[in-house]
Amino acid sequence: MSDQLRRALDDLVQGVATEEDARTRAGGGLPVDAMTARARRGRVRHTALVAAVTACAVLGVAAGGVAVASWERADPAPAAPPTGPTPSPTTPAPSATPTATAPTSALPAGDPSLPFGTCGSVVGAPAVAPTAAGLGLGLSATPSVLGGAPVEVRTTWQITSGDVGAVAPATGPTVLLARDGVVVATAPTYPSASTVDTVALVYDDGEHASTPTFVSHVTPTVCDAPGASAGEPLPAGDYEAIAVAGVWTTGRDALLTLVAGDGVYTAADVAEHVPLEEGSVVSAAVPVRVEAQEADAAALPQAPAGPPSLDGVGVADDLTTYPDGCAAVVTPDPAGGVLAVTGPQGTVTAGTGVEVSTTYGGSGRISLGRGSLLRLTRDGAVVAATEVAYGLEDIDFGSTVGTVVPTASWRTCADGLVTAYDVPLEPGTYTAYPVVLASPYGLVGPDGTEIVPRGSEVTTRQVVGEPFTLVVP
Repeated sequence: MSDQLRRALDDLVQGVATEEDARTRAGGGLPVDAMTARARRGRVRHTALVAAVTACAVLGVAAGGVAVASWERADPAPAAPPTGPTPSPTTPAPSATPTATAPTSALPAGDPSLPFGTCGSVVGAPAVAPTAAGLGLGLSATPSVLGGAPVEVRTTWQITSGDVGAVAPATGPTVLLARDGVVVATAPTYPSASTVDTVALVYDDGEHASTPTFVSHVTPTVCDAPGASAGEPLPAGDYEAIAVAGVWTTGRDALLTLVAGDGVYTAADVAEHVPLEEGSVVSAAVPVRVEAQEADAAALPQAPAGPPSLDGVGVADDLTTYPDGCAAVVTPDPAGGVLAVTGPQGTVTAGTGVEVSTTYGGSGRISLGRGSLLRLTRDGAVVAATEVAYGLEDIDFGSTVGTVVPTASWRTCADGLVTAYDVPLEPGTYTAYPVVLASPYGLVGPDGTEIVPRGSEVTTRQVVGEPFTLVVP
């Protein structure tokens, strides 16, 4: 463990409140039961650890990184290499052939001395922390957007060595845009990210890999560097999107021993019992084009005002934490709700996979556990269902996540219960309903307030989409 990390962890552990200290067991064994009880009481306390998780989440914090999720100017941290005073934003002279739809902004000049992830740093430069072995970041982004429109970014933690376990920010990586090899825009995955102090655990136990996925929408603007038009829209052109994250690694088996059972953790919880090594992970670059044509701001989708709520979403049964796939719920939910489920339209022939998608229409973001399936009816009764395909992502307003469910074998159903598994269906025509068993494992408002704290007891909601016709040959 580096001296910097050790000092950060020592300071953090000392800053934990008395109630935190009381939960640690005297004597042998790890405090899993206490952590579990704390999670089920419904809220992870915000402690002095916030600063460390933020530093782990955004490598640029240690080198002048950003503090808000829109692509805005950053507040340089004291540890940043000196770059001289930051001038006021200036308006560059118009180009020889100016257009009304292509704003011209001064971009940061490359500075090879800056650690990668800092505004103005050079692609390929070393990051603040050394590269973490055994881990990767998968990244995809909207390939082309109108000027001023948001870019949808999806990042997923990847494990390249089964022996590695990791503690990563639960608020996602930092997203960068680079042009001509220079970082010109930076942002955390979500706004108000630093107010959430829990961590995401990354590991592969051979059966159920934990590889957190984050989906968000960010609007690119020039980051803050000497001579740059900080906060201005990026000029039209071709860019590269790159994700970068700080992470703390340890052995997989040690991490699994700590997190056995239910619970929710901060980095301090882990650091008290497991040795951690500071590192960083950088994704491969993907292309993003900003078009010269400007987006109509009035036409862009707007998230609802106020904190998010799941009241009235789907069918919730407080007596059943996870409904049976053969449950008789097949009434479609209204379109445009906080959670909307969609499947194919028209007629589909069984035998190939069918995608079931879920779109989040609320404010803030949700950590959404999904069980996606199809329910088939004849004469109004549920007679069969597919196997349930699972997914878990953090998503924000307007994000859609999908899962392909197989239609080659089925569970047969009667009176809401499974009567047989992995059986072929009788040939014929069925009415098929896409269904998602939605479990909100966390719900965070636009200002970072936890509406549903991570680790709380959750009620799974059955959300149903419009039906389509399925033909079994």
